[in-house]
Amino acid sequence: MLSRLDKVFITFDLDAKDEVMPKLTSIGLLDEIDFCAVGVDQPGRECIEGLLPETILSEVYAENVADVSALASANSSARRSAKSNLKKAALEKFKSCSLASSDLPEMKKLMAKIAKGF
Repeated sequence: MLSRLDKVFITFDLDAKDEVMPKLTSIGLLDEIDFCAVGVDQPGRECIEGLLPETILSEVYAENVADVSALASANSSARRSAKSNLKKAALEKFKSCSLASSDLPEMKKLMAKIAKGF
């Protein structure tokens, strides 16, 4: 598939870096040139949602207490479902609010990496 495209830039969650990066480098792709991990190197923020401002995440968590509680469940299916629900809620909250670029410093860094890749 890569040979059919002039240029690719792959992103993946930072928490999957140890699993994904060796596979990408083994096919000749270069870190920060052809791919990059997305997220902030802090517990719970190692994914695309980690780029969102605290205000959005705080609102989402406050509005979805049951899902936040389910993240600590011993049941892996319940954890996955809760994580998925929170991701959807964060996306909807992000789409519905107006933010200045200064509110999204981590998102700006990601967009700069992607632009540089292209």
